[in-house]
Amino acid sequence: MVAIYGLFGAARLALGQSDVHPASQAATQLAIEHVKATFPSASIAFVVSLDRQPVNAATDESGITLLLDEEGPGRLRLSSTGEVQWQHDVEPGNHADSSIAEENTLLDRTRISPDGQFTYRVKQKGNEIVLRRPSGGNRRVRIPPPASNEEEDLTVEFVDSTRILVSGISSGGRRSGLLDLRRSTALWTELQFPADARPTGDGDFQAAMGRGGELICLDHPDSGVFNAYAFNADGSFLWSQKMSGRSCIRHGQWVIAASDQDLIALIDSCGIDIFDTRTGRLLGTHGISADLALVFEGSFDNHRLAFVGQSYVRNRPFLIQVSIDPDGKIRSLQETETLMRGIRASALSCIIMKEPNRESWIVTGFRK
Repeated sequence: MVAIYGLFGAARLALGQSDVHPASQAATQLAIEHVKATFPSASIAFVVSLDRQPVNAATDESGITLLLDEEGPGRLRLSSTGEVQWQHDVEPGNHADSSIAEENTLLDRTRISPDGQFTYRVKQKGNEIVLRRPSGGNRRVRIPPPASNEEEDLTVEFVDSTRILVSGISSGGRRSGLLDLRRSTALWTELQFPADARPTGDGDFQAAMGRGGELICLDHPDSGVFNAYAFNADGSFLWSQKMSGRSCIRHGQWVIAASDQDLIALIDSCGIDIFDTRTGRLLGTHGISADLALVFEGSFDNHRLAFVGQSYVRNRPFLIQVSIDPDGKIRSLQETETLMRGIRASALSCIIMKEPNRESWIVTGFRK
C-alpha cells in the first residue's frame, strides 16, 4: 500500500508541470509488470507520464535527470518520489543522444555526466573542456596544449563522476590524459603509452579506475582487435593486453571495473573479457548477441556485472547481467531488451518505455 500511495501521490504533485502527468492506471500496471519481470524484488517508487520524448537520462541516490527532445525546456529533474524539482533549457545546438530515441541518430552525442551534474559534448575542439550545468552556466576546464601548441580535436568521456578521459588529435599526433575535477583547478595527468602504441582513438570509448587506482582504457587499432592499456596513478604504463579474437565485426569499446575485486570487464560489440587489473591476465570470456553500439553505464560488484547499452539493430536498448565467479570465470549471462538507467546498487533506478498507442512516455522509478 505504501508503494501505491507513493505512485499516485508523486504524480499529483507533478501536475503543475506541462511535460509531466500522472500515469494512467493501465500504464502504471504495465510499467510495474515490466519492472518486476526484470527485477522481481524491485520496490516501485513512482510512475509518471511524459508528453515529450526522453533522449537520455542519469540517476543518482536521490533522483533522475532526463534530457528531453528539443521542443521545449530540455532538462528535467525528478525526485525519488516523482516530483518535478526543476526544468531548464538546453543551449541551442546542444543535441541529444539517441539512447532512447526511436530514430537512428547515434551520431548526435551530448551526454549527461554519471551524477547528472553536467551535460557535455563528446566531441569538442581547442584546449578547453566545456561542461554545461543544468541550472545554466558552464564549467570550463583548461588542459595543457600539445607540443605543437595547436588546437586539438578532442574526444571527452567521464570515467566516473569526478574524472574525465580526454583524447586529443592535432598535426603533432594523438595523446590522452586524465582530468581530475575534484579541485577548483582541474589536475591533468598525461598517459604514458608505450612507444609501439597509440593513445585511445577518436571514437566512442570508456575507461575505468581499478580498485587499486589503476586506469584501464581501450584502443581500436586498424587491425580491428582492441588493445587494453593500464596505467598507474601517475600516468606511467603498467600493462597492455589484447581482447579475445572473436570472429565478428567489432565496434565500440567499454571498460567496467569491479569495486570489490581486482577485476576489470572489457566489452565490445561481440563479447566480454574479464582481466586481472594488476597483471592484465585474461581470466574469463563470453560472447554477447546484442551487437552493442554504445554502453551508457555499468556496475561490477559482489560477483555481478550489469550494464545498459544500445544495439545497432533498430537502435534497441539492452540490459545485460552477468554472474562471475571469484576467480574471474563467467558463470552466466542474460540479455534483456529494456531501457534502464541506475545500475549501481545505491542509485535510484528507472525504466523508460513508450506508452502503447499514445504519443507519451512512461518513466518508472524503483529500487532494485
